Amino acid sequence: MVPILGLTLPGVIFLPFLGTAVLFFLGFDLARWRYPHLNRWSLIQAIGLKPQEQRGLNGASYLLLAALLVFLTFEIEIAALALLFLTVGDPMAAVVGRKWGRHHVGRKSIEGSLAFMVSALVPGLFLAPAIGLEPSVAVLGAGIASLLELLSLPPDDNLIVPPGAALALFLLSHT
Repeated sequence: MVPILGLTLPGVIFLPFLGTAVLFFLGFDLARWRYPHLNRWSLIQAIGLKPQEQRGLNGASYLLLAALLVFLTFEIEIAALALLFLTVGDPMAAVVGRKWGRHHVGRKSIEGSLAFMVSALVPGLFLAPAIGLEPSVAVLGAGIASLLELLSLPPDDNLIVPPGAALALFLLSHT
């Protein structure tokens, strides 16, 4: 939803909305750390928290931080596409990786990363002409996003993939 809102809402509405969402999610994470019973409840209620997120930021917080970073740093179209790579590709990578992942690089599977790449191509190739990018730029951007997801660089791929993909899209489109 964040990439679509970024493309459709005026910046004077969208950026404060996004900043507020970042503060809300960070505040929730801080509250979880401060109150162990809230942390346990969050994990039990399956509201999107993974066990490894018990002592750190949750994936949504990282994603929203990345969204704020890319929308403040890059052109709106590039920021939205970089976020779409992750929001479409990451769930597909997880499903395919869990079910069919046999060849691993660290915690991630090659099969999941290929699913990430293929699914990230859908918004990439669909949006590229509409936002003035060559399809080859979208393909390379999706490939770089997929590689970053596979490498699973710390602290979290939700924070690393969008800025890395946005930088790649920017550099590829301005050469």
